[in-house]
Amino acid sequence: MMKNKKKWCLCILLTLIFILAVLVGYIKFIEHRSLSSWVIEKAFWFMGTKKLSVQIAEAGLTELQRLQKPDKTESPSKLLGMPVTETEIGGMQIFIWNDFYNQNQKIILYIHGGSYINHAVNQHYTAVTTIAKAAGAKVIFPVYPLAPKTTYKTVYRQLNELYKEILKTSSAEKITVIGDSAGGGLALGFALYLRDTQQTQPARLVLFSPWVDVTMTHPEIKNYESTDPMLYGPYLALAGEAWAGGKENIKEPYVSPAYGNFNGIAPIIMFTGTHDILYPDILKFHSLLKMQGAEHSIVIAEKMNHAYALYPIPEAKQVQYDIAALIKTQ
Repeated sequence: MMKNKKKWCLCILLTLIFILAVLVGYIKFIEHRSLSSWVIEKAFWFMGTKKLSVQIAEAGLTELQRLQKPDKTESPSKLLGMPVTETEIGGMQIFIWNDFYNQNQKIILYIHGGSYINHAVNQHYTAVTTIAKAAGAKVIFPVYPLAPKTTYKTVYRQLNELYKEILKTSSAEKITVIGDSAGGGLALGFALYLRDTQQTQPARLVLFSPWVDVTMTHPEIKNYESTDPMLYGPYLALAGEAWAGGKENIKEPYVSPAYGNFNGIAPIIMFTGTHDILYPDILKFHSLLKMQGAEHSIVIAEKMNHAYALYPIPEAKQVQYDIAALIKTQ
């Protein structure tokens, strides 16, 4: 009886090992991606992240108002296990870390995503810290106020105050602006603002899945609803309209950079994945930049999700170290 039980357990174990081996082989050789990237994608679906976006979109602006986040958030010092200086510039809470107190140190100005209605999450802090440590760069991380209470007009003034403050002790060519998702759109719009107000551009813009068009009207977006486990088009359109301060402003280039002219803007590096709902708009924006002759490059990662460069996966680590090398050597 005992022998039969052992054989049965061994049979189950071997079956599970075989299934796991087949799964790993499929992900590696057929999907051509890491196991961790596949697991994280499935985890987003399992957690119902997208369902929450659908519920908010159906409830409308009143739900966004109910979910309004405060202007300040908790310091990431404990998460990162390192000292983080907290200050206030331009009415914004600012976090600064990896600071060598050297005027020659490179600077990362990180503008986080979150659909303009959410604060930064752990992945924002950990990803930029990986980049900063590898590059020997200081991180300046503004906690900008969020929609629907605040619109882009207020935040641009606040970011401008911060930028001017940075330039009091450093130079623009030492600054790399990194933004993901909504933060990528804000980084692009702010670069336009700097140009339009005759201010010096930073060294470069590095963008992870930038949100370049808050109208969400690209006809191909619906084809990506089934591959993006997080974002829902109508939810983004609602958040974008709140950030714009009304439907009449949603095509304003400071809100939707896809409608802007990028002559005279810092070099742009974009990263996107083919499982990202923003992928069609990012490709369209890439074509616009080519047509305008703007200095830029784009990296397209097959089967990667929205803002994949922030995740704890091999594909993201490669991006992070590549960016760090660029900051360090240029």
